[in-house]
Amino acid sequence: MSLHSDKYFDSSSPSQDLGKRTAHGGIVTMSGQGLRFVIQLCSTMVLARLLTPDDFGLMGMVMIVVGFLNMFKDIGLSQASIQRLEITREEVSNLFWVNIAVTVFLAWCVALCAPMIASFYGREELASLTVVLASFVILEGAGLQHRALINRKMEFIKLAVVETGAMFVGVIVAIVLACYGFSYWALVGQVGAIALVSLVGILVSCRWLPSRPSASVSIRPYLKYGGNLAGFNLLNFFSRNADNLMIGYAWGGGALGIYTKAYGLLAMPLQQINGPMTKVMLPVLSLLQGDSQRYRSYYLKAVGYIIALTFPIVGFFWASSDFIVLILLGESWMGAVPVFQALVPAAFISALNVTTGWVYQSRGTTDRQLKWTLFAAPLHVFAMFLGLKWGAVGVAWGVSFSFCVIRVPYYIYTYKRTPLLLADILKLIGKALCVVLPAGGITLAMTSYLDQFGTLIGFVFAGGLYGGTLCAFDILFFREYGICGSLFNLKKYITAIP
Repeated sequence: MSLHSDKYFDSSSPSQDLGKRTAHGGIVTMSGQGLRFVIQLCSTMVLARLLTPDDFGLMGMVMIVVGFLNMFKDIGLSQASIQRLEITREEVSNLFWVNIAVTVFLAWCVALCAPMIASFYGREELASLTVVLASFVILEGAGLQHRALINRKMEFIKLAVVETGAMFVGVIVAIVLACYGFSYWALVGQVGAIALVSLVGILVSCRWLPSRPSASVSIRPYLKYGGNLAGFNLLNFFSRNADNLMIGYAWGGGALGIYTKAYGLLAMPLQQINGPMTKVMLPVLSLLQGDSQRYRSYYLKAVGYIIALTFPIVGFFWASSDFIVLILLGESWMGAVPVFQALVPAAFISALNVTTGWVYQSRGTTDRQLKWTLFAAPLHVFAMFLGLKWGAVGVAWGVSFSFCVIRVPYYIYTYKRTPLLLADILKLIGKALCVVLPAGGITLAMTSYLDQFGTLIGFVFAGGLYGGTLCAFDILFFREYGICGSLFNLKKYITAIP
């Protein structure tokens, strides 16, 4: 294959086999994500025993800043590349250089602010930590457009291999450093190793080199799309990370470490599902943006699969939180249990957050997404602030409350002037909750009895009770149209879409 391969710039996109390509892409991407989930889960269990809550708390403080960099290293330009039906090599080259310039500038700005970040939290070690982590973002920015090109062509095997390999190397680096007593630097090493290996893998897989930037090639439509998306990401970032900022400032690194670990543990399985689904659905829905019937059909099927995969997991986490924290983190982390449980309502909502983003991004209406966030973000932050008096648990309940209250109005706004209907989504959600909540409630009521068998055996019994109860309710009330039917017929349903 030529180094300057033209296949990524071929605008012909036959859609007659789109159902099969979507099914294949979903299977490949979910399989890769499942393997990464296992790797991440194992690393969490190991590192939680090698490092302290304060180590994770320090990383949580800095990751607010690094998350900001990660959000804006792209400024929405890779999604813009995926959403466009036609794209040229010269346009992508210009976008590549814009990404490089943005990441270098942001890393430089954050490095200058490192002393202030350390002073804000009262931890001197955060200064050097911030500078090192900021530099890794430049590595990630260099591969953004290459990754977008691979995604446009739905070459999901390449992405799965690169991302899984990078995570595996990162985990090995972190464990080795932790064993040698490098404390929080082990977590830094993990981030750096993942960034470096990912960049090398993406460049080798794509084998495309950008040309020099050209002033004669306009990328204004991409910048407009990306600018709106970047604005949304900025507001969303601050509203989602205000909890970390408040807890770290008011209650210290230990409380923040417990909060971030509980939040991360609950979000971990959702990310393993939502991330791969977005990789598959964004290019698919972008291709179908002019075909209302197929757009609606593909979208509703995808939402149904996300619900079938995520809601049972969240319900089980709610019912077995004591066992899960003990097994994955250890007894010293039991303070995370009430935080974990308080975040469960938000987890149900968050499971579907990506699906609204698909609508805005695939239809090129990121300006509407930004307008909504200007209204919603202050409400989320205010709810967190109200709960701060009660520590991490209070903030967690504030997060869940704000997520739940604002969800239905958000759906109404998102689906306006689209082929999608609110009633369709509420029907899917309602059916799932009708079996997940009773199954979770019964299991939770039995946990005190299951404790007598020990942690591991009690966990297994809880899983069997929850799974059996959920399947029984689901099959009894919804038969092949419920969660179990969706999971058993996943590939068949996708390929059957016209």
